[in-house]
Amino acid sequence: MDSLDIRLIRHATGSREPSTDVIGAQGYEMILSKTGLSEAALKGMELRGAIMPDVVVSSPAVRCIQTAHMALFAMDLMSMPIRVANDLREVNSGRDTPGRHRKNIYTSTAQSKISKHSLFYSYEGGESMNQVGNRGLRWLEAQKMNANFIHSIIAFSHPGLIVNTVGAIEGWDVDERLQRMASLTTASETRIVLENDEWHIDTFAKPLKL
Repeated sequence: MDSLDIRLIRHATGSREPSTDVIGAQGYEMILSKTGLSEAALKGMELRGAIMPDVVVSSPAVRCIQTAHMALFAMDLMSMPIRVANDLREVNSGRDTPGRHRKNIYTSTAQSKISKHSLFYSYEGGESMNQVGNRGLRWLEAQKMNANFIHSIIAFSHPGLIVNTVGAIEGWDVDERLQRMASLTTASETRIVLENDEWHIDTFAKPLKL
């Protein structure tokens, strides 16, 4: 099997970035802000000199698709189709959690459950870190099927998906994943390489050059 170069790009800044005390308030329909549009274009200029993608993929979220479009425009690849992959969507934080303050969700009882169940904890109706990481790995593994004729992929996704996918590969615990989440700035780049049928992390959360 040939090697495969995958660049996971976090979406650029949205039009309403919520407080870190608020859970999942962005929604799938949120568009990029003016700053986000500029960030996406700058990311495209960076990528233009680093990779010629065979495939471009995006989460179904509008802000990810917009980031992809702006980056491709800057790369002079406007005609390249953007495939949408549901497995690249952001973490489902759970029923009735979006827009609510973390202190009202992560109570002492919830914190006790998190300590007990660790990566397998999920709020009612939501996904655990383990489930999200496995979802990301499932998407990666699906790319192996085409690795003989597709050698480079750019994928636009979300911080939760990126961190938990890398965490699943690297064996990060809950604390490590939460710490790494803070370093995943907008339009940052994580490079995952397939070599000898194994996934290796070449770069994590490389920030956008402003």
